[in-house]
Amino acid sequence: MLIDEVHNQKEIILIKEYKEEQSYQKTQHENCNRKKRFAKVWKGRVIALAAVKFCVVATMISILCSAVIYLHNPSKKLVMRNIQDMIYPFLTSLRYITLPILERYPHLSQWYSEECLIKNAFFDQLNIDCTPCEGEILPVYTEGLKSFSSVYYNSGKLVVISDTMQNIVTIKSILQMVDINEEINSGSFQLSSGNKEVNLGTHGWSLHLDKDDIHTEWKINKLETLHLIRKVFPRVYFIPQDTEVSLHRYLFIDGPKSSPYPLPLTEFANIVLMQGEGKSLIAMIPSNHCKTTCKSIDIVLNSSQVLFFNWVYWRPVRQGGNHTSVLLMSSFY
Repeated sequence: MLIDEVHNQKEIILIKEYKEEQSYQKTQHENCNRKKRFAKVWKGRVIALAAVKFCVVATMISILCSAVIYLHNPSKKLVMRNIQDMIYPFLTSLRYITLPILERYPHLSQWYSEECLIKNAFFDQLNIDCTPCEGEILPVYTEGLKSFSSVYYNSGKLVVISDTMQNIVTIKSILQMVDINEEINSGSFQLSSGNKEVNLGTHGWSLHLDKDDIHTEWKINKLETLHLIRKVFPRVYFIPQDTEVSLHRYLFIDGPKSSPYPLPLTEFANIVLMQGEGKSLIAMIPSNHCKTTCKSIDIVLNSSQVLFFNWVYWRPVRQGGNHTSVLLMSSFY
């Protein structure tokens, strides 16, 4: 009995020592892993800090060198003389490098022709004279407009011209002329609909125009597409030949049940709205500067009619038209 008790006590002591050894080894292993993780995190922080320092130093050196070159005329001439032959090859190489990116993300190409990527939300025009649209103003309906520059140019008057378009532009003619899928992939053609089942991925979405609340906005900013659109929406004859016409166009295609929407601001303030197929009810709302002076007015724009206005005084909202509509918006200086 005594021998068995001594043997049992030895076994208990051995088991306790074994457990203590295992616990010690586990603790050492955890400490080792903790040190490795800490070393890895510390190494990453050191590398990140070194990269930040390098970027800061490189930026400061670049700014300093640019300032020296810009302010020191002999250095400026020396640099400009020696980099002329490198500019074109560099830009060509840069374009080849970015081609895979554009193929992977084609919608990025629409930013290429943008003159302003970030608009200044605090920009405001001061000292706006709202007397041209003061009180109740009626639109002028005319044909054969010859006195545009002296009477209507850069004014607050509303002019509807009926003899600028020879043919009615239809949705079908536009879709036959332009590869609309390419415009959709580039992100310049956008569609909104009250019917969630209808979207740009829907085959034959244009067939739903006369049934659903569909509105499409197409920002035309590619020269190839612009040349095609000019064939059906040519430059109106009354725009002065010596003025600059914006390269950007907006083409709106709406169903008869389309909801009201404001038309976007354009590059230049003088606007022409060209109505193709259908008709549009345009609510001309005074701009913020002229709200107390001018009054809103509704204008019905029929097929092949053109509306001229200036967005300094007016902000248009398309209210509808109860017809399938094709509406082009252009601007000039």
